[in-house]
Amino acid sequence: MNPTELPSIEPTPMNQAAAPSHSLAHLPVALFSTVMGIAGLALAWQKAARLLGWPAAVGQGLVWVASAVFVVVAFAYLVKWLRHPDAVHAERAHPVKMNFVPTISIGILLLGVAWQPVVPAFASGVWAVGAALHLALTLITMSAWIHHTHFEVQHLNPAWFIPVVGNIIVPLGGVHFAPLELSWFFFSIGLVFWIVLLAVVMYRLFFHAPLALRLTVKRL
Repeated sequence: MNPTELPSIEPTPMNQAAAPSHSLAHLPVALFSTVMGIAGLALAWQKAARLLGWPAAVGQGLVWVASAVFVVVAFAYLVKWLRHPDAVHAERAHPVKMNFVPTISIGILLLGVAWQPVVPAFASGVWAVGAALHLALTLITMSAWIHHTHFEVQHLNPAWFIPVVGNIIVPLGGVHFAPLELSWFFFSIGLVFWIVLLAVVMYRLFFHAPLALRLTVKRL
């Protein structure tokens, strides 16, 4: 195996006919990261509206857009899960793709924070769902890392930060919705594992083959 390339669980030409033919089977879980981006932009605009006097309507519009994108992507992924469970399982077992599953819970957390100024009771429920889901996904991902049978050092990449370091997002809403100790609990998880993963990723970059081309950005 070329150490700079990641093993693929995509169907090979020999078993292509047996693979799901419906395009929905190839819907990537990483698509939930678009919700993170739009919701993050909405939060930044809300802050700018309070501090710099920018139009607040733009920030609220972005919140609606992020919410709509989440609903559409979540519905599509739910249909994929029901119709093509093998494709969903393959993503959860892939050394790179599995780390994008927690973008679902991070998106929910950011939406909860974004809705807090307008509908705090609804936002509190959304945040609670996101926090509980992210903690569960953190434990599931860490269990997969520890009890793995197929991961190798060349599989390690910056996407591994998402599941555990994403816990730092929880206190953004936790300061409004939950006891302070709960925010410190999630923040400490994210901070500790940020340090751990940073050391491991730097070790992988220094002493092993470069990242696969698909995990890097090439500048022309």
